[in-house]
Amino acid sequence: EEELSRKYEIKVRNLKELHEEEMKNLKKEIQILNEKLVHEKQVKVNQNEDQSNLKKEMSLLQSQIDKRDKEIAELKSKVMYLESEKNGLSEYSKTLEADWRNRFMNEKEKFDDEVVKANQNLAGVKMSYEREIEKIEKKNLESVSYTHLRAHETGRNLVCRLLLEKKNTVHTRVLKWIK
Repeated sequence: EEELSRKYEIKVRNLKELHEEEMKNLKKEIQILNEKLVHEKQVKVNQNEDQSNLKKEMSLLQSQIDKRDKEIAELKSKVMYLESEKNGLSEYSKTLEADWRNRFMNEKEKFDDEVVKANQNLAGVKMSYEREIEKIEKKNLESVSYTHLRAHETGRNLVCRLLLEKKNTVHTRVLKWIK
């Protein structure tokens, strides 16, 4: 009986040890499972935070996109306004150019008319001047004695003083007549 009792005790002890060993293993598994569960919960929390952060970033990006779209619309509006202004200025420029061209042509025509009149007056004055010179030359063809001529020598040319005096008086008369 003792032996049985001893065997029984050994078996119980072995069973207890086995049970304790199994309990330890089970506790370890439970702890590992708990750690996994905590880790998974943390991952989910992180994912939720990431999703929340992503939603915030998406919202921020969408607001920036909306702001850019508004700025683009404003810029397009300004471009259209500036193009209409440019077209208006272009038309105004063409109008000014045509106006200045007309003014220039009118002034040119007036100037051309004045030039023609001045040329006609000049031709008339020239003809009158030439007639007057002919009259004076006809009057001044009288002969002069050599003693009345006093000549002086200058450089290479011999100039007759009396002829010079006659020439000066002719020019003086013509100039007086022209004025």
